Amino acid sequence: MKVFLGGTCNGSDWRNRIATMLDIEYFNPVVEDWTPECMAEELRQRELCDLCLYVITPKMTGVYSVAEVVDDSNKRPSKTVFVSLRDDGDKRFSEGQWKSLGALAKMLERNGVAVFSDLKSCAVHMNSTQSKNSGVVVGASRESLVEQQYKEFSNWCRENPQLELDPRLHTHSGSINHGGYISHRRTSTAFKAWQASR
Repeated sequence: MKVFLGGTCNGSDWRNRIATMLDIEYFNPVVEDWTPECMAEELRQRELCDLCLYVITPKMTGVYSVAEVVDDSNKRPSKTVFVSLRDDGDKRFSEGQWKSLGALAKMLERNGVAVFSDLKSCAVHMNSTQSKNSGVVVGASRESLVEQQYKEFSNWCRENPQLELDPRLHTHSGSINHGGYISHRRTSTAFKAWQASR
């Protein structure tokens, strides 16, 4: 059992705090030097992990994590977990912001997401998910399958250079020669072509 630790960055220590409460593996996407390879690994881990946790705190400066949790609540609600923290260090959400986050939490709950307002309750929930799945190797076999597909698609990209895909970045693929990004649509087309060729 493994959880992806998504959500607020910006100097928040919530990841360090929850890590001490977890009896399961976790992936922390926060790194000092953010590179395209880090982005690709983050996207890969979001797919591989059994749970995707999103913690939103008042240290957030962007809103992409909110978009991610809403997206996951629609695509994979059973593996999505959400926590909103009113306070984070010396930062505190205003009444209006907190009310908006409450509305977001209700929407996520309606979609089937597990929602919490503190890290401890969230950790207990995720650890109990581990207990319920003990002895089941579904996660491991799913990871093996995803890993195998990833390797096959990467090899196929290398064997088809006309697609100009860097297999290391196949989710946000970039041109090998130019270092730019191509659209999800083009990557999706390549992925479908690979599936059809199998």
